[in-house]
Amino acid sequence: MVSQRRSHLRRTRLVHRHPFSFVTNFCAIFVTALASVLSTYYSDVNAADASSKDFILQILPREPRPKRSDLPPSKLPIEFLKGERIAFLGNSLAERMNLFGHFETGLHTRFPDKELVVRNFARPAEEVGVQQRSADYTAIDDPLLAFGADTYICFFGSNESYAGPDGIDAFRQKYEQYLDAIAKGYPRDDVGSAPRFILVSPIAFESTADRLLPDGVRENEYLKLYSDAVAAVAEKRNLAFVNIFNASQILFSEKPGMQWTINGCHLSDAGDREIARMIDHEVFRSASPASFGSPHYELLRSWVNDKSWVHLQDYRMLNGWYVYGGRRTWDTETFPREYAKIRKMAAVRDRGIWDLAQGKKVNETPDDSATGDLFEPQTRFGEPRQKYSEADTLRYLPPAELIAATTLPKGFELRLFADETRFPDIAKPVQLNFDNRGRLWLACMPTYPQWKPGDSRPNDKLVILTDSDGDGVCDSSTVFYDKLHCPTGFEFFNGGVLVVDQPRLLFLKDTDGDDKA
Repeated sequence: MVSQRRSHLRRTRLVHRHPFSFVTNFCAIFVTALASVLSTYYSDVNAADASSKDFILQILPREPRPKRSDLPPSKLPIEFLKGERIAFLGNSLAERMNLFGHFETGLHTRFPDKELVVRNFARPAEEVGVQQRSADYTAIDDPLLAFGADTYICFFGSNESYAGPDGIDAFRQKYEQYLDAIAKGYPRDDVGSAPRFILVSPIAFESTADRLLPDGVRENEYLKLYSDAVAAVAEKRNLAFVNIFNASQILFSEKPGMQWTINGCHLSDAGDREIARMIDHEVFRSASPASFGSPHYELLRSWVNDKSWVHLQDYRMLNGWYVYGGRRTWDTETFPREYAKIRKMAAVRDRGIWDLAQGKKVNETPDDSATGDLFEPQTRFGEPRQKYSEADTLRYLPPAELIAATTLPKGFELRLFADETRFPDIAKPVQLNFDNRGRLWLACMPTYPQWKPGDSRPNDKLVILTDSDGDGVCDSSTVFYDKLHCPTGFEFFNGGVLVVDQPRLLFLKDTDGDDKA
C-alpha cells in the first residue's frame, strides 16, 4: 500500500507539475522567438533609419560652414555685416510679424546693400523655459540649425509675466540657460563661433474697454517687472537691450479702446507698424527711413510677407504629426525634398526683396522654376500584398444612383441638397453647420493634408449654401472666405465666424452685407 501511495503521489506530482513545466517551456520558447523577431525587426528598423538618414543628407546636405567674419558687439546702435543671417525667437509679439512684416521691411529699407537674410522662428506662447514641439520635430532636419543664424533677436517676457513677482528669479535664470543652450547648440560656423543676441522687452498691455477682457492695470505692473528682468539679463551678459515697454505703454494710453491690438496683447497691423518703428528707433538710434504706406514700401512688404509665409511652411510645416511625428511613414523621400524646395523658394524671395530695396525692377511674382522637383510617391492602392476593402476598380456613384442604392430605415427619406457637380466650391467638405437664417455653411479644404511647395497659395474655403424657395434643394452658393489653409472647424460667434486657419484661429465677419468676410 505504501509503495502504491508513493507511486500515486509521484504520479500526482507529475500531473500537477506538468502543465507548469509546459507553460514555462512554452514561454521560454516564445520569449526566445520574440526576442529573435524583435532583434530582426529593430535591426531592419535601424537599417531603414540609417538608410533614411543617408538619403536625407543627400537631399538636405550639411554644407561646410567655414569660419564667419567676427560680428560687431551686441551694443546699441546695432551694426550688421553684409549678408548677415538674422533669426527672430520668442512669443506672439515676434510670431505675428509673419503676418505684417513691418519691422523686417524697415530693416531692408535701412540697409538695402547689406542683403540681410531674415527668418522668423517665433511661436505663440513660447517661453524661455517652455518650447513645445511635435514629437521628433528634428527627425528630418532642424530648421533653426539649417538656417545658421549670426544674430538672434529674442522676444520673451510676456507669457512669463503671468507668474507675477514670484516668477522673476526663475525667469532670469531660465533666460540665461536658454541663451547658453542656443549659443551651444547653434553656432555660426563649423569652428563654433558664437552667435550674437539682442534682447527685446515685452510690450505693454492695451486697455480694451471690454468688460470681458482685463483692464491692463495689473498686467502692466507685471510686464514692467519682466521688462526690467530682461534688461538685467542683458546687462549681466553685455547684450543689447531694446526697451519698447515704456514707449508702447505711452502709445496705448493715448486713446481708449483697442487702437493697436486685437485683444490687449496681440498686435493688429497698425500696432505692428508702430511697434516696428519703436524697435527700429531703439536698435539703430535714429528714425526709420521707411516710407510707411507708400506704394514702394507696400510692394517690398508684400515680398517680405510672402517669404515669411513660405518659411512658415518650413519651420512649422502644417501636418507635423504626419511629417515627423507619430504618423510618419516609411516614405523617406517626399518631405526632405519639400524642405529643400521650400528653402530655395525662400531664397528666391530674398533676392527679390534685396532687388526691390536697391531700387531694381523685379517680376510681379517670384520665379520658382529653378527650386527643384518634388518626389511623387506611388500609391499603395492595388498592391497585391495589401488587403483592401475597396473594389478592384473604384467608381463613385452619381448622387441619383447613390440614393437609389441606399437602404433607409422606415420613415426616412434621402434627398440631395447640393453636390459639387453643381457647386464646385464645395469639394472636399470637412464640417457643416446651419446659421440662424437657415443657410448651410461648409468648411472645404482641397489643400488637405497640406500645401504642396510650388503650388499656388492655399485657397480653402468657407462656403454658404442657400435654399431660396424652401424646396429643400440648394439654389445658390457664396464663397464667404477663400484664403484658408486646412480649416478643420468653425463656429458662429459674435455676428461672425471663428475658423481654424492652420496654424491660427481667425475671426471673420461680414461688415457690409455682401456675405463675404
